[in-house]
Amino acid sequence: MGKSRSVEFIGGDGFSLDYQTLEARLKALAQNEGRILKKVQYNFVSREMIVKINTAHLQHTYETDIITFDFTTGKRIVGEVYVCAEVVKDNSAALNLTFESELMRVIIHGLLHLVGYGDSNPQEVKLMRRKEDEYLNR
Repeated sequence: MGKSRSVEFIGGDGFSLDYQTLEARLKALAQNEGRILKKVQYNFVSREMIVKINTAHLQHTYETDIITFDFTTGKRIVGEVYVCAEVVKDNSAALNLTFESELMRVIIHGLLHLVGYGDSNPQEVKLMRRKEDEYLNR
């Protein structure tokens, strides 16, 4: 039996990521924020599935790029993150960015939610963007 990973990636057909490097970056982010990355599962889902999850859990009847479920206790980060790569791809085109750079931002965004950063008001959004930029540029 293999070593249990603290970060799992499920799905993601149609694109590739350097999962080992990405896991190391996410662990470093958690450590830098004074946390321990215990177990985070990133699930890549379709547009239809992200709308179902958004509707069922957040009462939002629209698609989004990411939804994060936080099961963290204390400093030990545990969570499930749902990413719709199709929406990320649309957003990257609209922002004139590469798919890979926007996907990385979204993956970091999910972990920042699990660390405790929000994005429900303009001040939180500004701090979240600053933190995303900080960790993207490391």
